Amino acid sequence: MPPQVEPSIATPPSARPLKVLLVSSTGGHFRGLQELEGYWKECDRVWVTFRSGTTEAALADETVYWAWGPTNRNVVNLLRNLKMAVLVLWQERPDLVLTTGAGVAVPFIAIGKLLGAKTVFVESITRVKTLSLSAKLVRPCLDALYVHWPQLLKLYPQATLIPSQLM
Repeated sequence: MPPQVEPSIATPPSARPLKVLLVSSTGGHFRGLQELEGYWKECDRVWVTFRSGTTEAALADETVYWAWGPTNRNVVNLLRNLKMAVLVLWQERPDLVLTTGAGVAVPFIAIGKLLGAKTVFVESITRVKTLSLSAKLVRPCLDALYVHWPQLLKLYPQATLIPSQLM
């Protein structure tokens, strides 16, 4: 079940559908964003992710901007993705930037916030004791941070706990 987003975050500025920019790396981060489909499926949406067989197949009928990877310790790709973030966010003008991480999300959250979009980070369920580096970096830019474990909620009381079916 998707997390409940506060109405102030999820309400578009007019009667038009909410426009969402969905940003994630491939693998589990992409799967996590897909699992939130109940939240974004009725929205006007655009994706940013890495090109892979899985993402190409899953997003064949979607609008996608293919990000540059890898992002770990790669300054060139960070700069490419920063430029892409400025261009995509300026062109698309989303109401909300929703991400599950990882590194590719950082420039999109930061620039999205500067351009007036609401920003939401859903932390990975695998992060039990500390936030991911991506979440730590963008935390000052977030309107909402969702975590899966009470241990994280104790460390980051501004976060919202997503009740896990594992507990």
